[in-house]
Formats: sequence, C-alpha cells, structure tokens
Amino acid sequence: MTAIARLRRAPLLLAAASLLGVGPGCAVHHYPLTQPLRGAAPLAGDVQTRFAYALADPAVTTPRWEDDEVTIHEGRLAIELAGWEGPQPIEFEYWEGKQRRGPSPLLLVTPILGGGKELARHNCRDFVRAGFHVLLAWRGTKVLRRSWSLQEPERFFRKAVAGRRALLDWAEARPEVDPRRMMAFGISMGGILTSLFVAAEPRLHSGVIALAGGDVPGIIRSSTEGRLGEFWAAKRAETGLDDDALEDALRAAMPSDPLALAPAIDPRRVFVVTTRYDEVVPPRFQQRLWEALGRPARYDIPSGHYSGVYYLPYITAIVSRWLRSRAEVLPLAPAAPERYAGSK
Repeated sequence: MTAIARLRRAPLLLAAASLLGVGPGCAVHHYPLTQPLRGAAPLAGDVQTRFAYALADPAVTTPRWEDDEVTIHEGRLAIELAGWEGPQPIEFEYWEGKQRRGPSPLLLVTPILGGGKELARHNCRDFVRAGFHVLLAWRGTKVLRRSWSLQEPERFFRKAVAGRRALLDWAEARPEVDPRRMMAFGISMGGILTSLFVAAEPRLHSGVIALAGGDVPGIIRSSTEGRLGEFWAAKRAETGLDDDALEDALRAAMPSDPLALAPAIDPRRVFVVTTRYDEVVPPRFQQRLWEALGRPARYDIPSGHYSGVYYLPYITAIVSRWLRSRAEVLPLAPAAPERYAGSK
C-alpha cells in the first residue's frame, strides 16, 4: 500500500492528534550538531570508481506545465556504466522557479519508495516556494523485485548515484542555477540514496536524509514493508540460506551501504530526520546511520514510517529552514572524485 493510500484510510482525528503532538511521548526531539566535529575521511579510489559514468545521450527537456510560481519540464538523458549493457536512461522533472533574482540554489529530490509521484511533487512545490529550483529524479525501476539477484541492489545504487551526478552536470550549466549551492533531499529509500549521493559527489553543498537507515541488508530482513518481505522470502527460497546466512550474503554483495560511505561526509553538510516508531526502517538502523554520519543536526519525529506523512508540512518547513541557512554558508571544497568512465 502506498503512503498516500495509507493516509487516505487514516481517520482525520488521528492525523490531527499526530500533528498536534497529542499523547504520551509525542514530542519532536531536536538534536543539534554534535561538538566537537569529526572530520570527513577521504573516499577511496575504488569507491569513487563505482559511481563513475559517461554521458551517452545529452538531456532533452520539454515544458509540461506552467503557472505563476514555476515552469515544470520533463527530461531524459542516458549514461553509460561499467558492467552495464547499453545506455541507461535517467528520467527527471525540472521545476524552474520563477521570480528569482540571479542564480538560485538547486535541490535534487529523490522520492520515497512507495509514495507515488504526487507526494513527491507536493514536496517539489513546497521547495520551489522556499526559494529553490528543484530536480526530481525518478527511480526508473521497481526496486527489490522478487526476481532480483543478491547483486542487483548494489547495481541499482550505483546506477542511481551515477544518474544523479549526471543530472548535476546538466543543472550546473544552467544560468538560473547557482552551481556552488546544489543540494539534495531524500525520504526513505530516497534518503538511503541521498546518503550515498552526498558521499560520492563533492559538488553537493548539503543534503537532507529523512526516514533512512544504515545496514540495508539488516533493514530488508527486519522491515514490515511488504515488498522488502517478499524479496527476502524469495531469496531464502532461491538460495536455501537461513536468515543469518542470507543477511551475510547480501551484505557481502552490497559494499555501497550508507554505513560504509558515511565517514566520507562532513557532518556539517547533512541534516537528518528520523521516525521514532518506524517498523519499515526500524529506529536502530536510523540511529546507526546518524551516528556514522558524525551525529549531524537531527529532528526525531514521534511517528511511524507512513504515518510520518502527517508531519510532512512540518518536515518540509524545518528542512527548508535548514537548507536556506546552509545556502548562506560558503561551500566546503573537498577534492573532486573521478567524474567519468566509459567510452564517451
């Protein structure tokens, strides 16, 4: 069931109670950036190579909608990746905000796994109103299908991060975009991808990681999300492994886990939103990622994973406020990683 469907089925009184923080243990907890700060570890060369790419087909965009706030363009480009056959398409929407004075910050949004397009577009509208141009990167495939091999999640992560890096190539050349202030935001699976994206791409000034965790094999094994449970059951039947052995096998096949790449991120560059009663990404995995990131600024919301939709206006407000404050800070300048691979 999608997040929107769950929201429609929920009683309005429960939604109101959640928004107002009614009930025991319902306060939002704020954790400021931990002091003293830890530094960012260099990203190893072999890790940089995982996310290298070559542009196969340049971006083509078509205006699809316009009002007094924004022009929305549909777009598509293609990249080449080592180990993949043929060009890989990357589809996106570009929300070009109007009434800007000079180059403005850009926010690349990666949506939730089950939230549908309208929920993501609702986020985009809010971020445009907060002063950002927005790139909405579509997933491009159904994630964690039962037919996926144990190696496929890692391949998906590599393609997704490389594709978002290619989108930055396109965006930073646009005159209305400030290339010094390109940022990223992701929820759930989008948050997991955003944590990898921020680690792999030094051009990203800042990133927001929401409702996400580290140790993806452990999350898949523990999650109550139906799609993750179906993938896990299918792999158990296919491999004949018990739960512990399957978790170890998936972990070995997935070196690009957020916990592995988090030390390469300066904690000043990220902001984290967690959910206290989450059964899709259980809180212990969210806590582990936050700690691996160096305990950056964090808001902990008293909700589950999908009931966090009730808090979406609040989350968008605090995220926008943090992003605007970060936009006033001069960008950090880590060394640029390997940028391209392939034949073009």
